Amino acid sequence: MDAPLPSLLDPHIFIVGGMSSGKSAIALKWAEMVAQKRYYLAPCRVVDEEMARRVAHHKKERGPGWLLLEEPIELEETIRALYDEKDDTKVLLLDCLSSWLCNLMEEGLAETAIYDRMRTLASLLFDAPFPT
Repeated sequence: MDAPLPSLLDPHIFIVGGMSSGKSAIALKWAEMVAQKRYYLAPCRVVDEEMARRVAHHKKERGPGWLLLEEPIELEETIRALYDEKDDTKVLLLDCLSSWLCNLMEEGLAETAIYDRMRTLASLLFDAPFPT
């Protein structure tokens, strides 16, 4: 079943669903409609063959026209750097938060520190001067 695309007027879209449910495909379509300059922020770490296949699939699915940012831990700093660019024709697709959360847990961060990081990230995404 084809899900409806988010409105082009929505500056922030949060897409959730099960693994391999088509979330990324929907997000890619939306991003390609709203901006000429598209950033794909990938926090995943390629730790096994399955993840390598998933990453290859996502790269193929994106095609040309995407700027890849690979950052497993410091999403907040990566997003802040995008704030500093004086270009309002961009969009940020962050795929996926589950990977980032797992990375934080693997780093041994305390639960309260992880919650703080999650709140900071949510604020940065909500206040972003470009679609996210």
